[in-house]
Amino acid sequence: GVEQIPELLTSRGSKSVTALKTIRQKDAARLLETTKSYRSRIDSAISDYKLKTAEFFTDKEVNAVEALGYMQKNIGKTGMTAHARSVIKKDLSLARKELKKIPTVENIRHSNPAPRKVGLDRYLRGKPKDKYTFDSD
Repeated sequence: GVEQIPELLTSRGSKSVTALKTIRQKDAARLLETTKSYRSRIDSAISDYKLKTAEFFTDKEVNAVEALGYMQKNIGKTGMTAHARSVIKKDLSLARKELKKIPTVENIRHSNPAPRKVGLDRYLRGKPKDKYTFDSD
C-alpha cells in the first residue's frame, strides 16, 4: 500500500497542507539531530521533576522518529511541507540552546571558582566627604 506521510512532515496546524516539497538530505540530517536531542531533553526534564515537559518531549520524539524513518527512505522524493521544514529548523535551534544550558559533568566538576568578593576598600578610598559642607575648590 501507499505509505502514509507522517503528520510531522505535512502538519500545518489547523490549515490545510501547502504544496509538498522534495525531502533533502539536509532535512533528514537536521531531523536526526533534533531526534537525538530529545533523549537528553527528556532526561533533563525528569531530573528537574518537570514530568509534563518530559511527556511532551516523549511524544515529540515518537513523532520525530516516525518522520525520520520516512524521510531517510524517501530522500529526493516529494513528501514534506515547507512549514515542516521550518518547524524542524526551529526545534533544532531551540534544542541546541537548551542543551547548552545543561551542565556537562566536566563543567560541574570544574565549576567557576567562587566570585571574588569586592573589597570594601574601593568604597572607602580617600577621606569620606562630609555631605553637608560645600566644596569651594
